[in-house]
Amino acid sequence: MLNSGQWIKPIKTKIYFSNVKQIEYQVIVALADTFSLHFYLVEGVDAALQIKITVIMPLKFAVVCSSNQNRSMEAHNFMSKRGLIIKSFGSGAQVKLPGPSLDRPNIYTFDTSYEYMYKDLIARDQNLYTQNGVLHMLDRNRRIKEKPERFQDCRDRFDIVFTVEERIFDQVLEDLDNRDKKTNELVHIINIDVADNPEDATLGAFMLCDLGQKMEAVDDLDNEIDEILTEYESKIKRPILHAVSFY
Repeated sequence: MLNSGQWIKPIKTKIYFSNVKQIEYQVIVALADTFSLHFYLVEGVDAALQIKITVIMPLKFAVVCSSNQNRSMEAHNFMSKRGLIIKSFGSGAQVKLPGPSLDRPNIYTFDTSYEYMYKDLIARDQNLYTQNGVLHMLDRNRRIKEKPERFQDCRDRFDIVFTVEERIFDQVLEDLDNRDKKTNELVHIINIDVADNPEDATLGAFMLCDLGQKMEAVDDLDNEIDEILTEYESKIKRPILHAVSFY
């Protein structure tokens, strides 16, 4: 037990929380219960002067492909299971899925649910869409969220927006740059090319998640992101595009 008047060295720690209004309560629980840390405070001295708490907000990620079906949803699934805050989108005008031939895709609006697409393709040709993996993909997608979402229609704010093609990178950057600026919060747009097939989508999801976790681990992303991207580009031996915009 410390004697009255004895000073305690300030302690810095990281606390993650989901509701700003509950910071005080959650800090107490996290320090006393989750981490089993106990502080002996000097009598008559404000506790805030004795213990320094640095609260770090988790990063908010978005991943964008063309139709919010294969690459973005594989990454959405992979990253969410690893605890990252993630939403997925498409950037195209319509949702396109493989059809009976390359020149006959199945086309839906972004308001169409994955469930509807799944049942619609079963009715059209269950054998074909089972063999080419589309039904398996839609079954996964409908377990994650109701329907595809278009990035240009979303007004949520993200720290990082991942894209999987240079064309999509350009679309996302153009959309963000053309929006009315309200808060001037910084957003990083990062592109790694990922081919649109199941195997490459799985590899792409791993890369985006790995890169996202590296970004989540640093204290000052805006100052450290260039170094992170340079090192990661060397690791995966793929070019990485990076731009910034503001909300």
